[in-house]
Amino acid sequence: MLPVFKPRAVLSLNQSSPVFKPRAVLPRAVLSLNQSSPVFKPRAVLPRAVLSLNQSSPVFKPRAVLSLNQSSPVFKPRARCAVTQPMLPVFKPRAVLSLNQCSPVFKPPINQCSPVFKPRAKQVQSKMNNPTSLNQMYSQRETITTGGGNVFCPDVPIIEFALGSKLIGAEIKVGDDVYFECKIQANPEAFKTYFTHEDVPLRQNVSGGIIVTNQTLVLQRVKRKQAGSYHCHAENIDGKGNSEPVNLNIKFAPECNPSQRTVYGVALLEQAVISCQVESEPLPTSFRWAFNVSSDVVDVPKEQHQDFFENGTSVLRYLPKTELDYGTLLCWAKNEIGEQRLPCVFHVLQT
Repeated sequence: MLPVFKPRAVLSLNQSSPVFKPRAVLPRAVLSLNQSSPVFKPRAVLPRAVLSLNQSSPVFKPRAVLSLNQSSPVFKPRARCAVTQPMLPVFKPRAVLSLNQCSPVFKPPINQCSPVFKPRAKQVQSKMNNPTSLNQMYSQRETITTGGGNVFCPDVPIIEFALGSKLIGAEIKVGDDVYFECKIQANPEAFKTYFTHEDVPLRQNVSGGIIVTNQTLVLQRVKRKQAGSYHCHAENIDGKGNSEPVNLNIKFAPECNPSQRTVYGVALLEQAVISCQVESEPLPTSFRWAFNVSSDVVDVPKEQHQDFFENGTSVLRYLPKTELDYGTLLCWAKNEIGEQRLPCVFHVLQT
């Protein structure tokens, strides 16, 4: 007799086979085979796995269908079978990274995404006029390793811009030296840095007191016109970064308003209302008037003028009584910085 065949699976055999004619298809059934027929050793074929009928065969381990949107894989076997051994170790896929975001779940700070590609300054300078070459150069950059896998974190420059740390903004006055500090975090590093005043780019002008370095702006002997809003800008291969504005407030002593009226024509015993307007930072705290005669300057009593400090204005009511009262009136203002150096001049003419 041939060895008895004991399959461990329910096999559906071809009934039309001339050699093998089982009486019933049952699990663990004993099949009587024709002695004259060759030994028949069938094997069951299941999707994506081959089951061996001897006991020493490996246990079927189906593939797992993994979903990257979940932290653990979802097991979806494709065939029904008995698994007699423990499951394979849990597979934890790495997150899918986007170049626009370091990771949907992992966003390392800039200092962890430190520059890994640092082209030499000469390389960047030679390629700045050729964007195609510059893009090709930066395309060779490498990645860094973080807790979430190999990550490269490109980003436009992040800028911290402020007045010099040794300066007190509220105490800056005309004639002082001022400097700004621009701190840039960029990956890859910035290849261009510049400053603007009221959105107008600043150029190096040593004789004019403007000194521009890589990340520092120096203004020597500042003037009134240099007050206003300043920005720091930086560019790298991923874009342009702009700082928050820093407002420079420059204090100065009062100065005459150049657009005010300076000539008044009045008749004898006719009152003239003369307005003295000044510009200052901060506002003036006092005014004084004087009448300029050929030999001396005579102060006008305070009772004859009314001061409006919030507007930087003083109004004098002047009444010429004789022809000697026609001439030149002078006006000075004063604030915490000092007194006006040159007075405002008004001419009173007879009509």
